[in-house]
Amino acid sequence: MTTSNLSLLKFPQIHPVKSDNKVQTKTGTTSFEQWRASIHKQLEEDLQRKVREVLEESERQERLAKLKYRR
Repeated sequence: MTTSNLSLLKFPQIHPVKSDNKVQTKTGTTSFEQWRASIHKQLEEDLQRKVREVLEESERQERLAKLKYRR
């Protein structure tokens, strides 16, 4: 599409919505905070699991290296 063709396209205009209704954020915030805390806990558990796996693998590699060195 060339620049001249782009000028022929008409995009819909989106106007801001004016509303006098107040948005209740307390329940939404509580849900969000619970979701956020849950995600944080999962990430922390995953990180701890990964660290354990890396440490175990490092120890295994060290033991293997010592066995090879003894031969």
